[in-house]
Amino acid sequence: MTRSAQRIAIIVLAGTLAACGFRLQGAPHLPELFARTHLVVPVDQPLLKRELAEAIEVGGRRAVDDPAGATAQVVVLESRSEQRVLSVSAQGRPREYEVVYRVRFEVLAGGKRVLAPQTLELRRDYPFDEADVLARQREAGVLLASMQRDMARLIQRRMAAVAPR
Repeated sequence: MTRSAQRIAIIVLAGTLAACGFRLQGAPHLPELFARTHLVVPVDQPLLKRELAEAIEVGGRRAVDDPAGATAQVVVLESRSEQRVLSVSAQGRPREYEVVYRVRFEVLAGGKRVLAPQTLELRRDYPFDEADVLARQREAGVLLASMQRDMARLIQRRMAAVAPR
């Protein structure tokens, strides 16, 4: 295929995709209601708070520290993670673990609840190597950090779905 034929094919393909409404998934834009959002997150969850603040910024709004100047408030009512054994070897030793991360939250604006309390849950599993227990602990930590990042994006998507008032 010649270079000009490749260019024409790319232009036709791009035009076809644009015409059908296809677009790459990006961060959702948050409604004006969340212009200045205050985050109430348990003290023991600084990474979740940082990830939520970043998700709000990516959504085109600002996370603020002062609740008095906030237009909305995201309140994390509960945040917990647990780990359980998924499978065991013939000798009864763990072979695979599952990490479950749950967050219960609500969103308030103008003294009203705009998102009722709801629980989101993420699950991830990972193999266990008896020879390297420290690596398992590190992997669980990295996995939990990744889950907190994903959870912040899920909460952001729920916020983006709130109809503007």
